[in-house]
Amino acid sequence: MATYSGVSLKANGVLCPICLEVYTSPRQLPCMHAFCEKCLQKHISTNAYKVGTVKVFVCPVCIAVANQPKPGKPVGEWASFFPRSPITVVTEVTENIERSCDACRFDGESKKAEGFLCRV
Repeated sequence: MATYSGVSLKANGVLCPICLEVYTSPRQLPCMHAFCEKCLQKHISTNAYKVGTVKVFVCPVCIAVANQPKPGKPVGEWASFFPRSPITVVTEVTENIERSCDACRFDGESKKAEGFLCRV
């Protein structure tokens, strides 16, 4: 499980459910699930479809239907129109915390991580 200095990020909900990394520019859907803007955009571009005259896509977590945020805008820009998620504050704080290697901590050591693991 990903940690930053002993803080479980998965348990605290600061990992994007698509890429499983710390959020980058998190965007929030109407169902309240948040994703990295790039992850969300890739999901939308791959999964958007038309229902009558309206374009929609489903949330990859709860499968709630989300309408296009700005009618008339290209599908490739939709993610940028969803509001920034409140999780942004948490990710900005965690970016400044020194990360410990998960595998090393499991063995009782403490080495600085690059991502979630150290270079051995």
